[in-house]
Amino acid sequence: MTAVAARKAKPKTVRDLCQELLELERDNPEIFARMDEIKTLLKAEANTVGSFRETFTDKGLVGWVSVSPSKDKEVIGEGPEIIVTAWSQLKQPKRDKLISDGLVKLVPLIKGASYGQVRTKLDTPGATK
Repeated sequence: MTAVAARKAKPKTVRDLCQELLELERDNPEIFARMDEIKTLLKAEANTVGSFRETFTDKGLVGWVSVSPSKDKEVIGEGPEIIVTAWSQLKQPKRDKLISDGLVKLVPLIKGASYGQVRTKLDTPGATK
């Protein structure tokens, strides 16, 4: 495709992109299954030896794969926690006193960020669900 043709090409719609994604998944199930299998094997290895990274710069393959082990959640200390229902039942002067004494600090409640996700579900005609 020439540079002029590339500039004039109509951008794909969201529906076009979603259709292409499902078609790739439908047309290459063995590739996606093998990729999942390899990732499982690599994570198992990382669980044994720790994090690692393999870099490729030869044989027409340039890139890297970075693998980290799974990690259980861990308790790293303790901290005070206000019981919201009890706080809500306090009279305002008591709340003000706790704040002015430096025992309580009101901070914004912030919902965690989402980095987005793409999920697909490919229904195979004739498959039993």
